[in-house]
Amino acid sequence: MENLSVEFEELNDHLLIKLHGQLTLMDALELKKTLPQKASNYSKVTIDLCKIDAIDLTGFNAILMTKKHLKDKPLEIKAKRGHSFFELAHLTKFTNQFVFVP
Repeated sequence: MENLSVEFEELNDHLLIKLHGQLTLMDALELKKTLPQKASNYSKVTIDLCKIDAIDLTGFNAILMTKKHLKDKPLEIKAKRGHSFFELAHLTKFTNQFVFVP
């Protein structure tokens, strides 16, 4: 991925995914192919967006498809207050799909 780096931390049955850079366009499409399958092996998944500088609808969709793949398991989103992820979640009316953590 050109403008995005992904780091996975496995803590028992919890997967922490740290994203750095830009979650946009081609990088987001590539992440959308791999992230749902990787996340489905854990009972708890947290995606840390604190170091994401930019996210577009493609990036938001990659995260949403991960949540869909998890079915009833929670997907936690960690992001700074005012992060553009929150605006996208509000605009798309999918805020209830995620658990937001500080």
